[in-house]
Amino acid sequence: MVAERVRGHDWARAFSRTTRCLAVARHLGSTDVAATTDRFALYATVFDVERRAELDRFLEETIGPLLAYDARRSTDLVATLEAYYANDGNLRRTAGVLHVHLNTLLKRLDRVTTVLGRDWRGGDDLQLRLAVRLETLRRALRT
Repeated sequence: MVAERVRGHDWARAFSRTTRCLAVARHLGSTDVAATTDRFALYATVFDVERRAELDRFLEETIGPLLAYDARRSTDLVATLEAYYANDGNLRRTAGVLHVHLNTLLKRLDRVTTVLGRDWRGGDDLQLRLAVRLETLRRALRT
């Protein structure tokens, strides 16, 4: 359960924010817990309908080429990166989570390098990690 404090008579905004937070909470695996929207406020802000253009622009600038490649080739390199980051770059665990052979994972990561350039594995990959995570959540919220 996720709850939002209503200020004034802004019920529609509170309902919208609560609904977004609830969807994010479910996707993050937070079930059977009670929380206020403050716990998921960052995600609620990012996925605010009024800020959609900002999110779209950030994702396009960060992983746009990867999204385009996935769309053209019917691949899911974004999911590959999500698993890679979720497993702290551990190749064997990532391959296991994706249910692919290690060589298949290495080929996918090589494709990511081809699309994004060699810098994607650089030390400061916060923007890329964030973009991959937000795209994964955005997909989950669409369903």
